[in-house]
Amino acid sequence: MAIAYDRRVPDALLDALAPGGFAHSLVEYGRSGAFALDLQLRGYAGKNGHWATLYVGLTKVLDLNYLPAKGFRLGAHSTYRTDQNGWHATWEKRHDDAWWTQRWGDVEDYLEIVIVTVGHRHLKEGAVQSAICGFDSPDRVIIDREASVTFGSSGERDTKTQAIAAPLLSALDRHGAPAWWKSHPTSLGGECDALAIDSAGRVLAIEIKPADASTLPWALVQVMHYANLFRAWTEEQPHASHVLNGMLRQRRSLGLTLGGATFGAGSPLTVRPVLAFDRRATQTARARLKEVHDHLTAKGIVVDVDVYEANRVGRLDPYQL
Repeated sequence: MAIAYDRRVPDALLDALAPGGFAHSLVEYGRSGAFALDLQLRGYAGKNGHWATLYVGLTKVLDLNYLPAKGFRLGAHSTYRTDQNGWHATWEKRHDDAWWTQRWGDVEDYLEIVIVTVGHRHLKEGAVQSAICGFDSPDRVIIDREASVTFGSSGERDTKTQAIAAPLLSALDRHGAPAWWKSHPTSLGGECDALAIDSAGRVLAIEIKPADASTLPWALVQVMHYANLFRAWTEEQPHASHVLNGMLRQRRSLGLTLGGATFGAGSPLTVRPVLAFDRRATQTARARLKEVHDHLTAKGIVVDVDVYEANRVGRLDPYQL
């Protein structure tokens, strides 16, 4: 089975989120810029369930789940599904639009409580990612976060991802390495922090690191792996541009993309790895990042990654390694 990726959602979920829909306030929260709020669409091709997820930083505070012919239900982590936060157990069962329209004010009451709670406790860890995803840039538009391709089975996933990761992981072998080098990854995940389309129509696989991330030195390896995964998807999926542009159109239709940019994914697609790290990263972390870059280059790995520093509001400034 081919590698897959498609997060377009059904029209019924879009209608619920559109102006006049019972859940349109989720869009208002998501594009507000307050508390690092962000709304993401979670369509899954070949599956019946589809989501709109509201984040505070990296924390999910509400899932609006839609199942065709069954209706909508809400979900959240058990930490937040409490009486004190105003959560109602009946929300976890499926209901139609009319039922939700009558009760959505209670859902907003829950959000008003939990957004502040999560913001005070957990916002630091996701502040940079949310700032980058929410920044109004003329150069790129974010279409997804926590983006990952899927496979037909766990066996296929393991076989293909290990084959893609092997050259990068092998290149990290180093004789006489300093002590900190022992923390290098021995496997690579499949979830990219953000996926974007730039003004040239290229796909950007973006890895985002906060200032205190101990894994910053290895970020080049991570993001090259993510780009390779999405590149493999584009090579197997002849309609990849159509999928990405469909995702972008859905976000634009809800007002979830900033600015007036009208560009879209080109065809054939080009995938670029992008590393963005908090500009407050230490000199030690920067030096180690450069050391990994130079080591990979000496090993024959072409480190063709666009590297940026991110400020507090998510602006990306080019960084030279």
